[in-house]
Amino acid sequence: MRWLLGLLIALPGAGLAQCPTAADLVDGIRVDYANGGHWQVRAAPNAPDGQEAVFVWDPEQTGQILRIVNGVYITHLHVDDGGPLPATDAWFARFLLTPPPGSLPDPAPETQVEVSVRQITEFQEMEMPATYRWEAEARVDIGACSFTAWPLFHTQEQLETDYIYLPELGLAYLRAQRLDGDPVLDLAPAAIGLVE
Repeated sequence: MRWLLGLLIALPGAGLAQCPTAADLVDGIRVDYANGGHWQVRAAPNAPDGQEAVFVWDPEQTGQILRIVNGVYITHLHVDDGGPLPATDAWFARFLLTPPPGSLPDPAPETQVEVSVRQITEFQEMEMPATYRWEAEARVDIGACSFTAWPLFHTQEQLETDYIYLPELGLAYLRAQRLDGDPVLDLAPAAIGLVE
């Protein structure tokens, strides 16, 4: 038994949970929240700059599927009904950004980006301004893993959403939301790992 303990001590990272890297986006990275919900991101098929995120804020509720460009710019939203995804133009909501995502800057600490968003659903179409504001670089610990983080504050009309952007992974996860200043969500990440 003593040799086994010595082997575990000698192997770097032995016995520790595997922390994800950017390469793991191909199969998916998952952030689990303390309330049982999760934020799961993977590279989107047929979209070289895109990601698909599955967000379940409460295990008792239906989740959402989001298409995201550059790790932060949401372009599509679909309610996860468990069925196959429809063509992107049939998703519940599309968000056309001006300037378009391909010409928007990559995330960077202490920067701000202003865009115009045209939100299109089967019920309505409306245009509104939006702001993406990254704070100074910090460190964030999620479970046994530690990452460089750039807190991101996204404002669109009365909805304010807080994300944590992890540049080492090229993704952001949702942290909190407020509507007209009143809290809607306050999610505490408990673990991060690979999608199984």
